[in-house]
Amino acid sequence: MKQFNLPDVGEGLQEAEIVQWNVQVGDVVEADQIILIIETDKANVEIPSPYKGKITKLHGYPGDIIKVGNPLVEFDGEDAPKDTAMEDAGTVVGKLETGAEMLENVSSGNRPTAVTKAKIVRATPAVRAFATRMGVDINGIEGTGPKGTITKPDVEHAATNGLSPAKYLEKTIAQPSNAVSKSPTFDGEPLKRARRSMALNMAKSHAEVAQVTLSDDADITHWSKETDLTARMVRAVVMACKAEPTLNVHYDHDSLSVKTFDEVNLGIAVDTPDGLYVPVLRNAGQIKPQQTREIIDRFKSKAKKKSFLQDDLKGATLILSNFGGIGGRYATPMVVPPMVCILGVGRSHTETDLVEGQPKQLKKLPLSLSFDHRAVTGGEGARFLSALIKDLQAG
Repeated sequence: MKQFNLPDVGEGLQEAEIVQWNVQVGDVVEADQIILIIETDKANVEIPSPYKGKITKLHGYPGDIIKVGNPLVEFDGEDAPKDTAMEDAGTVVGKLETGAEMLENVSSGNRPTAVTKAKIVRATPAVRAFATRMGVDINGIEGTGPKGTITKPDVEHAATNGLSPAKYLEKTIAQPSNAVSKSPTFDGEPLKRARRSMALNMAKSHAEVAQVTLSDDADITHWSKETDLTARMVRAVVMACKAEPTLNVHYDHDSLSVKTFDEVNLGIAVDTPDGLYVPVLRNAGQIKPQQTREIIDRFKSKAKKKSFLQDDLKGATLILSNFGGIGGRYATPMVVPPMVCILGVGRSHTETDLVEGQPKQLKKLPLSLSFDHRAVTGGEGARFLSALIKDLQAG
């Protein structure tokens, strides 16, 4: 009887929600057969069976939230690996190494003679690399994963000597067990899927980002009634990124480094009853206005059907949020790391201004640009917003 644990399917995943089981207890499955669908960071991911065998137990029901490294399925089959729980506890790729195994692989002449007395330190290569980046000695950490495996949160806790606000929120939302249940001290339903992801991202943003917001109006009196606001905003954002590329970057909190991008991969915020989705309009500068509208309509359809895939939601370099379609003029949109910029578009309005000494009714479009002051100066933010407005007012 062997156990398959929830693997890390990419980029720091700590948990996932079971969406659908494709198998039942008693089924015989083949290796690589899709056995369930999970949702992580608002995207659906198909999980294949790691080997051939008969399913003897399913851990969790649709709607349950499972942590990485916790059991998903138990199998009975000759093809099952002997130590599946340890191999699956860290990442999809990469076998766990113990402290003793690491010592045995030391090629220098200072290799200890009493290898068997070494402390057993269980961690995946990915976690070991993360510990190195964080400056944490992995040998001094007590692992909380299966069989004492050291996890990424264990390293983060050791690095901060406590819980960051994001980790504190995560632990208050999720109980330390396989599946999340109602809190014994608060009679409410746990957040799930998009809303859960949003809560964690906002807590991370509040904990890390030094946010500043600039607001201004663009004069769009000359726009025709047929103008597609979102498509027009996409064009303006691309032009602003060309004028001030320092806002089209990713910033790494740990290494204090910036990654620049030639392409503008624009996240488009989509509001739904289930929460906020942010699919990515890739290489937005190469997309024609009509194509932009078609892609956004597909985004809305996917959001309604909850059919986003991971690739739909990954890789944004900045975000556009058109909240004005619902209400409100100005806002302080939250920057989501590793991005350094988000642009909010409010509800257009008409006001009277003096034009060449004469009063005139003008249609104004409110804009709110939030940026991370750790990576972006006030001048850079102001130049970006000015370039954006200049393009919108150009026609």
